[in-house]
Amino acid sequence: MIAYRGALLSASSERHMINLHRLISWLFPDRRPDWEQKREREFIQAANT
Repeated sequence: MIAYRGALLSASSERHMINLHRLISWLFPDRRPDWEQKREREFIQAANT
């Protein structure tokens, strides 16, 4: 069991979510420039600390 956004998920559910994320990423790739993606990751990391 893992916690994800306040819900407990089994390992099977986790695998399904990972596969869904991969499919969505493949269907709808992020076309923003690398510098913008990096800036967003840094912002999220700073907000989570």
